[in-house]
Amino acid sequence: MNRKILFVDYDDTLLCSDKSVTAENRKALLEVLAAGHYLAFTTGRPLHGAKVFFDRLDLPRDHCYLLCYQGCVLYDLARQETVMSKTMDSDALGALIALLQERDIYYQAFALDRFYCPAYTEVTRRYCENTREPYEVLKTPEQLLEQKIYKVMAIDFYDRRPLAALQQQVTSDPIFPFQSFFSSPWFYEFCAKGQDKGSGLRYLADVLCIPRSDTIAVGDEENDIPMIEAAGIGVAMCNARDEIKAHADVVTTRDNNHSGVAEVIRRYLL
Repeated sequence: MNRKILFVDYDDTLLCSDKSVTAENRKALLEVLAAGHYLAFTTGRPLHGAKVFFDRLDLPRDHCYLLCYQGCVLYDLARQETVMSKTMDSDALGALIALLQERDIYYQAFALDRFYCPAYTEVTRRYCENTREPYEVLKTPEQLLEQKIYKVMAIDFYDRRPLAALQQQVTSDPIFPFQSFFSSPWFYEFCAKGQDKGSGLRYLADVLCIPRSDTIAVGDEENDIPMIEAAGIGVAMCNARDEIKAHADVVTTRDNNHSGVAEVIRRYLL
């Protein structure tokens, strides 16, 4: 039997709009593991938050991995250990924070056990209400340079235009030192150059000695494009935007609220 790896995004892919998981999706995930395949849950969420959602699935830990911080940390759930991690360069991080301050854009910088923010605002409250992530308010921006930071997230829940203008600026700079992408309409994220869900997919496939042709990736957002393109079979959810679907080999017929992941599993893994 050829063992395969299913890389599956959390939000708006595996998770319903209310952050629940359908019984059909959970049953299909159990069948993937029973068949001897591997699961890798891919997310921009920090390790703490990624573990919370995995625990809600109530799955066995063997053959299960978390690829979090947009691919900057790979965590083995069975061994409960970090397999790979990549932090942001501190000098370049300082320049990024200065740019965000200059543009008056709220940001959160994520370490392994918490995120740092320049002030507690309504944005902080709204984010923490949904994620329950621990945080710390910075005394000075320079305090960040003493921490191991895995990603920075610029947030605007009310007006996407400042984030779109930020994207236009950084993507037009050929020497900009970070990867950057939207993970939702209101989150624009930065992580180490060369690190994304696609590089995480390649790394885990190599660790497990699984040919790329035996990897399947499912996602719905811009940050999922690298893994959709890197996988042997790249799948976009039908609830994804057309520009995301254009990068996929396959588009599901069922959305995230109707067990689209189970559809992929039945078609390509079982």
